[in-house]
Parts: sequence; C-alpha cells; structure tokens
Amino acid sequence: MDIFISSAFGYSQKKKEKEMKISAAVVAAAFSLAFSFILANFTGQCDAALQQGFYKGKCNSQDVEAIVASVVKRRFNDKPRVAAGLIRLFFHDCFVNGCDASILLDGDSSEKTAPPNLSVSGYDVIDEAKGLLEEACAGVVSCADIIAIAARDAVQLSGGGRYEVQTGRRDGSVSLASNVDLPSPRFSVSQSADAFAKKGIGLTDMVLLLGGHTIGFTNCSLFRDRLYNFDNTGKPDPTMDPLLVMKLRLICPRNSPADRTPVSLDQNLASTFIVDNSFYKQIRLGRGILQIDQALALDPLTNNTVASLANGNDFLARFGQAMVKLGAVDPQMVLSADADITSDFLVPQDVNNADGNFFTFTGMRVLVGEDFPTKFTILKASMAEFPALNGHSVSLEPGFVDTTNKLFTQSLQAGDMFVFPKGLVHFQYNIDANNPALAVSAFGSANAGTVTSQDSICPLDLHGHNTKYKT
Repeated sequence: MDIFISSAFGYSQKKKEKEMKISAAVVAAAFSLAFSFILANFTGQCDAALQQGFYKGKCNSQDVEAIVASVVKRRFNDKPRVAAGLIRLFFHDCFVNGCDASILLDGDSSEKTAPPNLSVSGYDVIDEAKGLLEEACAGVVSCADIIAIAARDAVQLSGGGRYEVQTGRRDGSVSLASNVDLPSPRFSVSQSADAFAKKGIGLTDMVLLLGGHTIGFTNCSLFRDRLYNFDNTGKPDPTMDPLLVMKLRLICPRNSPADRTPVSLDQNLASTFIVDNSFYKQIRLGRGILQIDQALALDPLTNNTVASLANGNDFLARFGQAMVKLGAVDPQMVLSADADITSDFLVPQDVNNADGNFFTFTGMRVLVGEDFPTKFTILKASMAEFPALNGHSVSLEPGFVDTTNKLFTQSLQAGDMFVFPKGLVHFQYNIDANNPALAVSAFGSANAGTVTSQDSICPLDLHGHNTKYKT
C-alpha cells in the first residue's frame, strides 16, 4: 500500500514567522502520521504470514470460509467434476508466481492464454464466491485466498477429508503467459522433480500432489502418442496395460483432431470422483494415462513412495499437508496484513459518486496556525476517518486518472491529505504562481520508487511549456 501525505501552503515575507510555525506543526504532524504508518507496516510484518483463520473477525462477523464453502458445495452437487477443476486451478495459480490469483486476470497475453491454461476451469466458482464476499465485506478477502479455500473444499467434498487452509495472501497484478512454466505431462520423473524443486517442493510432496489426479481428467491430445507412436517407435508405450491401450484407442482415434471425450486419470472408474489412493494402485498396474503418472510407479526415485501410498492408509492426511505446502510456495509471494484489491479503488456502499472530495482528508487543517503541542498527541487518519485508504496502504492541487480514463482532482488547503490509489498515473502541482509550496509524502514501501513521466516523456520548463514537443 502506497501512502502519500501532502501539506500545501505558501510563504510570504510579511507572515514568514507565523507561516514557519504552520510549516513546522504540519510537517511534524505529517511525519508523525507517516511514522505511525511505517511503524504499523513494520509491526505488521511480524504477523505477515499465512495463518489459519486469518479472516476471523475481519468480515463484519461473517464466516469467510463458510461463504466460499456454500458456493463450492452447491456447484459440486450440481456437477462433481468441478472439484477437479478447482484443484487444478489452485495448482496452476500457485506454480507460476506463487498463489496470487494472477491466473484470474484477463488480457491478450495473460496467464489464461498460455496453452497449459486453456482448459483450466473453475473461474465462475471463484467469481461467485468473490461476489458474495464483496457484499459481506468489500475489499477484505483476496481472490488468491478464495482459490485456496475452494480447492480445500473441493478435496473435502470429494471424500478427501478436511485440512485447515492457511490464508492471508494478496492478489497479484502481473499476469503474463510468458511466465507460465508448468511441468509437462510428458516430463520424466527427474525433469518433473527439478520443476517442483524450483518451487521448494521435494520429491515426496511432488508424488503426493500428482495424486490429485485421483479425480482428474485429461484429453486425448496429451497421451495419444502413447497409444500409437510412443517415442517415434510406431508402437504403443510398452509400459501401458495392453487392454487399456485397446480401450483408449476406441476413445481416441489415431487421426481424430477433436478431443470430445474426457478421460479419467484414475482408471478405477468406481473411484472417478473420489479423492483416495486408488490412483496409485492403478499406475502400479500399468494403467496410468499421462506419461508422468506412469513414470512415478516405475522410476527408482519415486516407485517406493508410490507403493507406500498405494498400500497404506495415510494418503488423505499427507495429501492435505502437501496442499498446504503448495499454498505457501515461492518466497516472492506477497503476504497481507491487510487485503489488496485488483480494482482501482474501493468505495463504501453509502457513497454514491466518488470524486476528488472522497480522496481528500481535511482533518489536519486544525494544526494550521497552531504552535507546537505541549504534549505528545496523535491525529488519526485511518480507514475509519479516511475511507479512501481502503484497499491501499497508506497534494497544492493533486489528481489521478483511473483505468477508465476518469480524472479525479482536488484543491487542497494547508494540512490536507490526499491519497493516490496504488499504481495509477497521478500528478500534483502548485496553483499559486507567487508562492512556493511544501509537500510531505509518506510511502508504505521500503523501496517504493517513482517514475516521473514528465521528465521521461515530455519535459516541461518552469512556465509549463513542453520543451520537447512544441504544442
């Protein structure tokens, strides 16, 4: 969250002494306020970790996880295959930039457009749950956490038992197809292990997570070569059960371009929609559909783990633990002490039309003209006093342009504060040509950084004329 606090006032020679009092008082107040925000950020880091029950007491007495569960349960009862889609959505989101919901973002070159994600489903479930949560507590629950909760609920509804999901993530704003580097279903075990290791996931957890295929489905294009021309031999994969080859050839003709029939990755069809260890038993019988699945049962690196899971009774508990680990992969994942938002800004339900006034805090005006306080005092400007801060961490005439190209401006008086929503193009200038102005800014980041578009695109001279492009 980026906080910008600005105090604007002019200096005149006749009132210099008085104005210096104003300056000192306002600047001191602004820096005190800024320090309070910074201190809050640092103390927040102590709690900035994924945790169970992160949203308890943060959603107007509503149970966040129960709201998500109600949506998933209704969708599951209507169509059990939604469970596999939600688990896959969780995996595909977390494996790229960490669990940041970047897979939900639309765009011509977003993660959604990457070939491995073209068949991902479950977006509508997340959208519905997000809509209900926005009604309950706008701007509080991240989409990243909704995906994680929904995946857990999908596992539970499919008979996989309930594990406690950790929450507290922020939503990402970067979604690029070029960042999608998921392990291929045609990988060898060692190749897949390398891909998981880059995410901090070990070999055993890799085998457990691939056990999510117990309720998974695929299409013919991802294994047709195993039926007809494995490794360019002109023959089927010798590790696949010959009876299964014959069966799958009926579903997946050699030259058929269409993939109309989904194929279950657990060939015990009585267990198609059940999270259990049947998947491991099937691949030990040569009945794995994907190349990587079958390789797990044969490779010396993983065959003992597969045998243990196939013959044991602890898969459900261990699978839940592996899902929790998947939800915490990637050290670059941003953890939230207050939820981030993917919209430009959030407006309370009782505000019908947000304009420049909504983004302006005038509570510091009481300091103008006053002497230094005789004792330590705090002037609070939290979300309760300044609703525009919601969804952002915490000018003169400031303004900004949102992503719909709408302009928001305001003329500030000494002691006012104006918030720039994070990531939006903004400006501030002094409308008094005769007197200088002082602005104090506070950033909620230790390395905020700025890009001055004026200097990099169209530099202006002191009179506001474009020195690069004469207009």
